[in-house]
Amino acid sequence: MTHRKIFTRSLILLCSLLFTAVPHLFAQAPTITRNDATLDFPDSVTFHLELSSSTDIEQATLIYDLNQYTCLDVPSRVPVDVTGDVLEWQWVLSRSGNPPPGAELWWQWELVTRSGETITTPRQTLAFTDDRFAWQVVSANGIHVHWYKGEDVGPILLDAAVSGLQTLENDMGIELQS
Repeated sequence: MTHRKIFTRSLILLCSLLFTAVPHLFAQAPTITRNDATLDFPDSVTFHLELSSSTDIEQATLIYDLNQYTCLDVPSRVPVDVTGDVLEWQWVLSRSGNPPPGAELWWQWELVTRSGETITTPRQTLAFTDDRFAWQVVSANGIHVHWYKGEDVGPILLDAAVSGLQTLENDMGIELQS
């Protein structure tokens, strides 16, 4: 084989490699145009992520959890189908137990591009609010009691909670964490 043929074949191979690699080098990071969640308490939370149309996302995972003390603090990870520039997933609360009103939910998305780059969106938060009732609140010593029926219920429950906490602190050394 002549040097000219070797050079020509090498040049063709190099050009074909460049043409397949160059688009991935210039692929744009996704532009997020919407990242929110809609609460339909006590039924569901629907997560929405909308990306600019020029993105090249191959995989998406929604990561979410509640900001609260638990025995095992492991966030949920849900793969979400990528069928375009709008991603959506619904958490049906009755399947896992309803978080109480006032609980704070956080979420973020993990996106993988066709070139293998992993992008994690900034963490977002949403407070669980139950707008079905006119809630009242009383607080003392770091304890907050929420109730919606009867004027005297909250103060009675608060007095019992404060008294119970004082007993736990005195008798067992257990202290309220904030």
